[in-house]
Amino acid sequence: MKDELIIYYKLSDEIKNLNDTYYLCSGLLSVNPSEKNIDSCNLVLEKIELKVQKLKEECPHISFYTKYIK
Repeated sequence: MKDELIIYYKLSDEIKNLNDTYYLCSGLLSVNPSEKNIDSCNLVLEKIELKVQKLKEECPHISFYTKYIK
């Protein structure tokens, strides 16, 4: 688990940044729901999903403990 810490912190920080971007994007969508803005938000959401999957694959022990033991 010790070996996973650096990767976990890096990926979780990237996920947090993408999540902030997604919230800004969803606010933009409520004001201007254009096709370009929808595509941009979907792209950010896809990147979040990929990062979460990568985190689960590269940090299986930490993912287990953060999900089942709180």
